Amino acid sequence: MEWHTKRGLRDTIVTPDQIYSSYSGADDQEKIRNFVIDAHSTWSTLYFLFAGEHETVPFEYRTYYGGENTPSDQYYADYDDDWTHEVYVGRVSAENSSQINRFIDKVLMYEKDPPVLDYPLNVLLIGMDLDQFTPAEQLKETIDGYIPTRFNVTKVYDSYEENHRTAVLNALNAGQNLVNHADHCNWNVMGTGDFNHGWGIYNADVDNLTNDDKPCVIVSSGCQPNRMDYDDCIAEHFVVYNTSRAGIVFTGNTRDGWYTQGSPNSLSGKLDRLWWRGFFEYNIVNLGQTLVWCKHQFENNTNIQKHCEWTFNLLGEPAMAVWTETPESLLVTHPPRLQLGPSSFAVHVQEAEGGAVSQAFICLWKPGEVYVRAYTDGNGDALLSPSPATSGTTYVTVTKHNYLPYEGFADAGPIDSLWIVGGDGSSGDLAAVQVWLKYEGGGPGDSMSSFDIPLTWDAAVCSLETITVGPDFVDWTDVSRIDNQGTEGPPAVPKVSVSVFTFGPPYAPQAPGGQHLAATLNFRILNTVVPPESTLLDTLMEAFTPPTYLGFSDKNGIIVYTPCFSSDYVRAVEYVCGDCNGDGRVTVADATYLVTFIYREGPDPVGSGDVNLDGRITVADATYLVAFIYRGGAPPCEPPLSLNEGRKE
Repeated sequence: MEWHTKRGLRDTIVTPDQIYSSYSGADDQEKIRNFVIDAHSTWSTLYFLFAGEHETVPFEYRTYYGGENTPSDQYYADYDDDWTHEVYVGRVSAENSSQINRFIDKVLMYEKDPPVLDYPLNVLLIGMDLDQFTPAEQLKETIDGYIPTRFNVTKVYDSYEENHRTAVLNALNAGQNLVNHADHCNWNVMGTGDFNHGWGIYNADVDNLTNDDKPCVIVSSGCQPNRMDYDDCIAEHFVVYNTSRAGIVFTGNTRDGWYTQGSPNSLSGKLDRLWWRGFFEYNIVNLGQTLVWCKHQFENNTNIQKHCEWTFNLLGEPAMAVWTETPESLLVTHPPRLQLGPSSFAVHVQEAEGGAVSQAFICLWKPGEVYVRAYTDGNGDALLSPSPATSGTTYVTVTKHNYLPYEGFADAGPIDSLWIVGGDGSSGDLAAVQVWLKYEGGGPGDSMSSFDIPLTWDAAVCSLETITVGPDFVDWTDVSRIDNQGTEGPPAVPKVSVSVFTFGPPYAPQAPGGQHLAATLNFRILNTVVPPESTLLDTLMEAFTPPTYLGFSDKNGIIVYTPCFSSDYVRAVEYVCGDCNGDGRVTVADATYLVTFIYREGPDPVGSGDVNLDGRITVADATYLVAFIYRGGAPPCEPPLSLNEGRKE
């Protein structure tokens, strides 16, 4: 719930008892359906995840064909029974809190920290003979035609000369992001050559898989593997029975699937094909949307067609997006501080190679006070308008499909000056600080009379060389400077030069409305300061917004923008060995950053990329990080044991 809210998808937990006591209906199913209708209408909720078995959150049962009383969650997604879905519904059919937590951990791992090497582009196609006239591999070959060439496709077909059961298990253990299956099934088995050989994989086989941290997204057209109202179906063994492996999502039939003999692309097979067409050809990668899209393309004129659609259900998170590229890192810059009250908060998003990322989704969240969201423009920029009332942490989360999410924060609190305390470039480098203002006008007769820019910096590290007034203020006649010496903070550092620059008054009675570059202050770096060697500074930079009231005649017309730091040599992070992308954490994104640096001429690692201390930056350093993160290997930059250390006598 917290992760969804942080990334901009606000979650609300509602219990069945709350629904039953608040909504009317002939039975519990109708009460839940009326809640879904109300939530969609009142909150604009599109995604619903049901947590629990049939006894906790009941399925709706209907009989369309073959005398089967078939359970489905389509009753809630298509809440007006017109075979057009209004919302997206998935279910985690867990029977206890351990299974719920196991499922949540899998989703968080998949969405936030997946393996980026040898996994996201892996696809397994399983196509077996349904009878002597109906080879399902024909259907799989049609689906293979939808798959872009960047994917690595493994095929296990009945026509292949191999033990198909062994081949499927080996492929699953190797790590497959996507799995498509067509063969006969039952609640506890998925066929791997059932008609010709009697082969299949069972619940116990799923429990013994070794695809750690590489769970599968599975779609099957077989009979009953997703029989979620049964206590122990094989889909549940994939999704909720196994920690960090097996599967993360299963879309399949709660009762029998059907086909026409000689036509694998019929009935349930057609739903299967449409799912993959929507996924690959139309880029419909959110699981709830993919399921609904394929059903909306499916003809349901006959009872057998209605049954096939009704029984095809999602065991998994409907809002989860599936990886379709090797995930890349996002490089995100934003202010480390957020002033109290209304203000503007600028965020810039780019790729590791430096290109701007448009349509990245940004969410600022301070529980109970701030919840603002925006997309970046074509330059990778977004401007948000938070208004925190109290001091504390504001979460900054940036997401976009096929990019690893960025999770940062800004400290909200009273802000009274802009601070510069260092840089890690070479002596002589310039660091430019831009201060932006927005004047909206207070009322008739109001005008700007002056504004101040308070600054503090370490005089031993950098010196202010020039001030360039913004183009909208070039006619302002007076620019004065007051210098003081001391150790004022935060942080308290020696040899601090404190200056206040006052601009005003203008020739014209009022500056034009809108956003203005007030001034650019160019600092010359005097000494290299690189933590942790430096004892002078704990952080390279503290950048705080100027005060809300800056001496304007009417402060109600003023919006203060966070300063923009334009030098490559000024950073807002502490150095952590292994944190190659500078986001303050050591994750698989740092390994990706190193690989980009080595093979794609990406930007230099922040600090040292030589995490294995062999004197070079190579792919071995990326491998070293992966071993540390996923296999408990040695921490980055930890000196290796000598030949005699750690040796038992």
